[in-house]
Amino acid sequence: MSAWQLGSDLGANTWRLNTQTPLDGRGSLYGRNLPQTSVAWAAMKHNVRILPNTFLYFTHDYRFEHSITPSNVYYDGGYVEYTIDNGKTWKKLNSISSGQTYNASVTAGNPRANRSPMFGGFTHNASGNVFSTTSFDLSALSGKNARFRWVIASDSAGGSAGWRIDGISLQTCVNVVGNVTLNSELTPAATHPLNRGRLSTVQRRIPQPVVRAVSSRPARSASAAG
Repeated sequence: MSAWQLGSDLGANTWRLNTQTPLDGRGSLYGRNLPQTSVAWAAMKHNVRILPNTFLYFTHDYRFEHSITPSNVYYDGGYVEYTIDNGKTWKKLNSISSGQTYNASVTAGNPRANRSPMFGGFTHNASGNVFSTTSFDLSALSGKNARFRWVIASDSAGGSAGWRIDGISLQTCVNVVGNVTLNSELTPAATHPLNRGRLSTVQRRIPQPVVRAVSSRPARSASAAG
């Protein structure tokens, strides 16, 4: 069973698990920007424990409906949400700390205009697709069990190529005392022989979207082994 859920809050679902692998060779998420009213999402199926000093990273490229003349007007866009109550309620994640930022306030005809700003326009140039990395500071969620989803909001007309997402991971800065054992179902358990006393980054990789069966067991948090 996949570690991802695909669906919509309004209109058609536009997301799929993509065998196209632009970065890490294991699959990606792809959602079209439909020419019809839609609020579609790709969500993690299981919670992860958010440790102190943790950041959500992913790499993405997108093209959402917009016009550039006489000035930039954004009709559709995408953004990230989180839940800490097992999916009962979702809130927009706003704490971007580096990389590509929310850059677009979409027009009032978009069903999620009140979520602005969001990712809008495009990350492309004349030579082809341009992938950007975005990171979110998850300090406000420290100590909580959370999951995340990526949302595309489209208005009733137009449309564009959409959003590709890859390389999703949680990265935690830790003060290392001895070796660090990564006790997480997000990756096989592994011991990292890091130097004593260093400030290092432990990465908990989110299962990448692949069209095959993956473990559906809930994740456990990282712990230190002295």
